[in-house]
Amino acid sequence: MTTIQFEAFERLAAVILRLGRVQRITEDADGHTESDTTHSVMLALACGAIAQETGMRIDRVVGLALIHDIAEAYAGDTPTLQHLTPEQASDKRAREAAGLARVRVELATLPWVIGLIDEYEMQETPEARFVRVFDKATPKWTHTLNACAVPRREGMSREDLEARNRDQVNGLAERYDDQGIALTFLYAAGKRAVAAWPDTLETLKARAGGQ
Repeated sequence: MTTIQFEAFERLAAVILRLGRVQRITEDADGHTESDTTHSVMLALACGAIAQETGMRIDRVVGLALIHDIAEAYAGDTPTLQHLTPEQASDKRAREAAGLARVRVELATLPWVIGLIDEYEMQETPEARFVRVFDKATPKWTHTLNACAVPRREGMSREDLEARNRDQVNGLAERYDDQGIALTFLYAAGKRAVAAWPDTLETLKARAGGQ
């Protein structure tokens, strides 16, 4: 091993440690916020488990899932539980582009990692497209586990969450119509999250027509 290689791994460690400090809006059942690294590991293992049944390259799927949010080490996470305004979406794209550019410079001597980043950003391979769609399912698992605590805290209703999930599936289906398995899984994850919404007196009255 050369000094240059060791320095490259040290830079990689610094980026990943920074990524681990990025907190998402999602939470576990005890109210602890999810980190970007927790999210990435969760996605990688789930994608690998499904990819085994699809004929996709498991090593690529797992690697792509692990790096899919790496730009957020510098860009931070942008909650998309609710629709972003055009201004928010533009700001998100700009921050992530700047973050990704910085990551490319810092990890330039690790071609395998850069290759994964390039593949994911280009969205041309089945594996990259699969990870992009499947990524949207993981927050719904956390909603299911904590009885939709975050959507409720954000002021959403059960109907709001259901509509947001539907819009998300429909939007992705237009661009990723080749990803039937991932889209089906995303739809089912959304349905389970909505079903986990706790019944309160108010919601029961609303369903009964206000009686």
